[in-house]
Amino acid sequence: MATLKQIAIFAKLADTGNMSEAATALALTQPALSQQLRTLETSLGLKLFERVPKGMQLTPAGRDLLSAARNVQNAVRDFDDAADRAAERFVGSIRFGVTPTLGPYLMPSVIKTLHRRYPGLRLYIREGIPD
Repeated sequence: MATLKQIAIFAKLADTGNMSEAATALALTQPALSQQLRTLETSLGLKLFERVPKGMQLTPAGRDLLSAARNVQNAVRDFDDAADRAAERFVGSIRFGVTPTLGPYLMPSVIKTLHRRYPGLRLYIREGIPD
C-alpha cells in the first residue's frame, strides 16, 4: 500500500522530472527519495518512471496514476484545512447571566453575531440581578 509520503514523492518527481530537484523540494536526500520510489514501485508492482538522458520520464502506468495521486494530495489538503477550521471554531456551550437592564438591549446583537460566526455554539442565557 502506498503511503502519503510516497505519493508526494511520485507527484513531485513527475512535476520536476529530476531526482535532485524533487529531493530538494521535499527536503529529502536523493538516496532517500530513490528508496521511497523503489518501495512504491515494488508495492504497486509497476514501474512508474524511466530514466532518460534529461532525467526521469513517466511510464504509461505512471501517467495513468498521476491524476489519482493528485486527487489524494488534494483530499489530504482539504482534510487538513477542515481540521484547521474546526480547531478555530468554538463549539459546545456557553452559559452566562445578564442583568435585566442590559440584557434586552445588548443581547440580541451579541446572540446574532455569535450564531452567525459559530453555528455549533449553544448559548444559555439567564437574566437576573447579580449578587
